[in-house]
Amino acid sequence: MIENDIQSYDSGTNEWYDKDVGGNYWSDWTAPDVNQDGIVDNPYEIGGSSSARDYFPFVSESKERRPPVEPPDTTPPEVVTTEPEDNDKNIPVDLREISITFSEPMNRTSVENSIVISPHVPHTYRWNNNDNRLSLDLAEDLAYETRYTLRINRTAEDVAGNELGSTFKIAFTTRSSGQGEDEEEGERGPGAFFTNIGVLGIVFIVILLLILLIVIIVVVQNRRKKRVKMYDDTSRIDERLDLGEGFTEEYFVDKDFSDGFSDLMKDLKRKALSEKKPSDFGLSRQEIYEQFKRKYESGEITKETLSSISEILQVKKS
Repeated sequence: MIENDIQSYDSGTNEWYDKDVGGNYWSDWTAPDVNQDGIVDNPYEIGGSSSARDYFPFVSESKERRPPVEPPDTTPPEVVTTEPEDNDKNIPVDLREISITFSEPMNRTSVENSIVISPHVPHTYRWNNNDNRLSLDLAEDLAYETRYTLRINRTAEDVAGNELGSTFKIAFTTRSSGQGEDEEEGERGPGAFFTNIGVLGIVFIVILLLILLIVIIVVVQNRRKKRVKMYDDTSRIDERLDLGEGFTEEYFVDKDFSDGFSDLMKDLKRKALSEKKPSDFGLSRQEIYEQFKRKYESGEITKETLSSISEILQVKKS
């Protein structure tokens, strides 16, 4: 409709557009058309009670539809990540690459001209295929214990010509010369120790610890066996000598001697247990036998008593 006081009216029975072909041209509704496709971006309100709309009003009488044009890029680029990062410390002096990742493809020349490293380090530039990641390949070692600053001036542009929103800057510090020597020889300290020895080293240490644990268990078991043997030996002598009731009836004829023998064995056993000797009870069994042999030779005990003592002590008769 062109130059009418009332362009349109609809009581609810009309169709005002075809989404594939388009709508109508309205002389009072010709803009905006941001993507330049020939269709006004906002629908045209149809008069009448139906509240109808023409969702595809043409911008000109020719009613020509065109492929939409992408809106221009007006977004400033950003630095997404860097390596090293800002305020990193203990950076190796033999660092060979500083990498910078941008939010979108960049204009190479503008970026390279905007980069400043202080103190200066000779370097070359290397871009990835998408032009959004830049590597600075360093040509020589850095200095020890030095704070380096990397600055990208805001004049760096993306491929659409948008500059950085603001100057970008990071700083990092190299390690001391002592730290460098430690690393060459193998870093010291608990954490560095496990890092340097690796998985095989840790496995080897675990095996050694297991062997040590087994040795400790064996030693403890042997000591326990000796204590059990001491207990068994003393219990056996208690059972055979009885050291009291029934003692003379089972082994000896001379009752007067049995009391003396009982007292002597009690003293010997008490001494042995206090010294924690598992088998000799203070004196060797042979020495005990020799003491009673002298009593036999002096006539204090009978030959039968001496034989019983030899049997009890499990020693050879001499």
